[in-house]
Amino acid sequence: MSRPFDFIKDLNKERDIWKIAVRVIDSWTVVGTNGHPHLEMVIADEKGDRVKAVTRFKEYEHWKSYIVDQKIYVLYNCHVYDNDSGFKVCDGPFKVVFGTGTRFQVDDGITNIPPHEFRFKSFKEVLGGKFKINVLYEIIGVIHEVVKNQNYANGKKPCTNLILANESGEMVDVALWEAFSTQLMTYISDRKEKGPIVLILTHAQCKLGDNGRPSFSNNWTGSKLLINDKHPVVAKFKSSYKDIEKSQAATKDFTQISSSSQVTNNDDFSNMSQVKSIAQMKDTQKVVIIDNIMTHTALLLELLKNSILINMVGIMRVAPNALNPQGPTQSADEVSKHPSISEKEKDECSESLNFPSQSLSACGDNDFEAVSNKTPAKRPSPAATVDDIASPSIGTTKQSSTKTKPTKHVKLE
Repeated sequence: MSRPFDFIKDLNKERDIWKIAVRVIDSWTVVGTNGHPHLEMVIADEKGDRVKAVTRFKEYEHWKSYIVDQKIYVLYNCHVYDNDSGFKVCDGPFKVVFGTGTRFQVDDGITNIPPHEFRFKSFKEVLGGKFKINVLYEIIGVIHEVVKNQNYANGKKPCTNLILANESGEMVDVALWEAFSTQLMTYISDRKEKGPIVLILTHAQCKLGDNGRPSFSNNWTGSKLLINDKHPVVAKFKSSYKDIEKSQAATKDFTQISSSSQVTNNDDFSNMSQVKSIAQMKDTQKVVIIDNIMTHTALLLELLKNSILINMVGIMRVAPNALNPQGPTQSADEVSKHPSISEKEKDECSESLNFPSQSLSACGDNDFEAVSNKTPAKRPSPAATVDDIASPSIGTTKQSSTKTKPTKHVKLE
């Protein structure tokens, strides 16, 4: 006589003999710090309870080809451990780990396990501070604004900062990194139709950004990004979105801007910081630091028409309404000898080289750090303490230090 099924709520660490009918909700590959991949998944029983399951790396190829999302299996025997992962895809007290005695058999005859359903995190709760930084969430929203896009350049990872809005107009910040950033920007540049862009992000981690607002980002393993997916929840979201016309207009404007604002090695500064007119900058006494200024022709022409440009190894001091109309033809030495610049001003400009830090933007309100897009923390190997899941960790390699070249001072005569 076959023994009855157990349920996820019955799990405990006192025994390893189990029989649980489950549906695979989601599965993904994790590469441990030792370099070995293994498969992880979320499984759910007929009562709707969920738990994370971890396979052994020695059987990775077998499980990868055998396990299919949304199919129903019967799990026989497994180890039960505390759910102490760095980032939790399920907020329950335990996780299950496959062992040598584990069997995971397909059973199409079981039909009482509910199909997959998204469990979206409420923006209202997040904005009210009701979230955990070590729990991963599912979110859905329409793109309200793309704040910044950074392609791979100068060693920086691709990142897209955007604002998502829900059906009620509540908004949260989102940072998409690497492949997720590329996926979204490629979709936007290739799309032909107009209208809102609805995103679903799974396994999203949430934390407070530098601006004090909650910010979501993709996790390094397990996250999936669905863009205007054909899923019924997307259609339902669009039908209930209260500000659909405004979203369409915002999306149209964003598409036009985004298609020509990809960051490259030569235009990194102009995309990282907004360019302001001299009229907007006239009350600002800051020194503007610009890397590789000769590549920013448009910005230089604007500055040369309205100000004095003192070129000191990429450092410029803006003095409004003091430049000779023939400024673009003047050398740096000629500009420095202009009668409207006193010796005191020259000394002050020279001393500005010793400022401990400067903002990229003249007003300091457009710095890259001002937007919450810090690289999400990598998820530690969830079964690092479990035998037979990963081999002994490989020793870490000490990173080499980068020497900083001393600042060159240009003598003003």
